[in-house]
Amino acid sequence: MDRQQETYNSVSPFAPKQQQGFQFGMGSLLVLMVVVSAISALLLWASRVPMVTNEIHVWLGTTPAVNQDGTDRGTQLVFLLFCYSSPLLIVAFLRNSTLILNFIERRFVEWQSSAATKEAEDAEDVF
Repeated sequence: MDRQQETYNSVSPFAPKQQQGFQFGMGSLLVLMVVVSAISALLLWASRVPMVTNEIHVWLGTTPAVNQDGTDRGTQLVFLLFCYSSPLLIVAFLRNSTLILNFIERRFVEWQSSAATKEAEDAEDVF
């Protein structure tokens, strides 16, 4: 009777559910790392743009250390180009990495199946 009750509780919708921890896959971790690194690179380039650093100094209440004449527009253009192209670069990086990983996995499965076939042929030769 005890065994039957235990079986009943394991499939019963009223049985207390076990808590599962937060699970995070390797693919999600890779995407998160790429996004965080892209945001970090974007913030690095933003810190080199004179207009952005001037605004940060104004927010903090300090005197700007950078000229406000606006003659150095090269870093601002690189920053804007990076902002526009970073989503495309992230997608291209992720797509190429998945293609490479799938190719490696396919080759490994082919190698494993050929090794198993060769092993089976060797076993047939023995008998």
